[in-house]
Amino acid sequence: MVCQHLGCAVEFSKEKNIYECPCHGSKYYRNGVNFAGPAPRPLNHFEIVLDDSGKLIVDTSKIVPLETELVV
Repeated sequence: MVCQHLGCAVEFSKEKNIYECPCHGSKYYRNGVNFAGPAPRPLNHFEIVLDDSGKLIVDTSKIVPLETELVV
């Protein structure tokens, strides 16, 4: 996942239970909603499908809308 500020790779902090950008300090809840730092919007969510062999396929060319009712 990349930060929506300038595209740095975000990292998950198990201790804080959030995603953080090491470059400029943006912070995201587990569902991708931004709550601190310069990021102007939530993390992108991508289409995920299960193929015929049972593998999960993440299609990064298909951004899906964030479901606002997700629990933080």
